Amino acid sequence: MSNELDDIPVLPFGELISIVIQQMGGCGNMPGQPVPITKMYAALRSRIQRLNEELLLARDKDDVAAVQAKLELLRKEEEKIIDGVRVAAIEGLLQRYFVCLAYLEGRKVVVSHAEFAGEVDWKNESLRVGDRRYSRLRLVH
Repeated sequence: MSNELDDIPVLPFGELISIVIQQMGGCGNMPGQPVPITKMYAALRSRIQRLNEELLLARDKDDVAAVQAKLELLRKEEEKIIDGVRVAAIEGLLQRYFVCLAYLEGRKVVVSHAEFAGEVDWKNESLRVGDRRYSRLRLVH
């Protein structure tokens, strides 16, 4: 079975964020949000980009501190959006929109949807469930 799994085209787990943002934008609004998530996220990224440019042009410590404070607030807002997308992504897995593949003890396996009740480490693309640690999470849509 591992040969079959190796031949399946997969997405890195982290890329799920942009896919889910696109799907949520196509489907309408994120719960509690009045505008489609793609527009909201694009506008936020644009504001962050402008502030990064302002930071490069800042002339003194006070200007730098003011821009950094604004950036920190926007990054927190961005993290809230990404957290919402992560929750939606896990729900997508649980509803079987995606199949998750990973390595467990050196073997590539299909991760059961029930396993996502465990602790997901998004940055390291891993999942810990009790004593088991799945690594290199990959998704098949």
